[in-house]
Amino acid sequence: MIESSISIPLVRNHFEYKVSIAFIQASLNELKAKKKMLHEEESKIYQSYDYSLRKKSYLLGRLSSKLALLLFSSNQTPESIWIDSGVFNFPIVKGHEKQNIQVSISHCDDIGLSIGFSEAHPMGIDIEKIAKDKKKIMLSHITENERTILKKIAQDNISGYTLFWAIKESISKVLKTGMMIEFKLLEIDYVKKQNNIFECTFRYFKQYKAVGYFTENYAISLS
Repeated sequence: MIESSISIPLVRNHFEYKVSIAFIQASLNELKAKKKMLHEEESKIYQSYDYSLRKKSYLLGRLSSKLALLLFSSNQTPESIWIDSGVFNFPIVKGHEKQNIQVSISHCDDIGLSIGFSEAHPMGIDIEKIAKDKKKIMLSHITENERTILKKIAQDNISGYTLFWAIKESISKVLKTGMMIEFKLLEIDYVKKQNNIFECTFRYFKQYKAVGYFTENYAISLS
């Protein structure tokens, strides 16, 4: 198992907000050894799942979120924090000693990513695997303007389509709609590339910004 977490300051309009990011990479058996980190209500949900893939994704999300949220506390135990779900399946933090703390969760394969933040500065995170068999569905949600942008930054390919998908996933989590929102409303209208980082803005949500980047096999976005 590989796990890490980090706390970073985010400065906006002369105010500083604390943000925590956590990463887990583990097999299901490795994750099972960490089940004691679950809240009793989370344990009930975990036990209700019949399939290994669902068990793994649940543990990746919950355990990475605990690591992120514990950076906001000096003495709280992970099992005292309950990550519940809202009506549209977005995570709700319960039992944390500090008020108004929220979390965004994403997982893919053996990787879990979570970001903890104050509700005063909403955020979202997403990770997507770059896979050629997803090209058709991802390209179907790319607008003509977005395709033009991707060509300008030399990313008119499955990696670029996956990056834009991840960016839209992350902003949909900020909006708490998930991917139930019409994709066209999440249209990206500008991309600035600096080294391997892509900074994006949105046509219909001008107040938001996203950053994305590639690893060898994944696209990751933070809004």
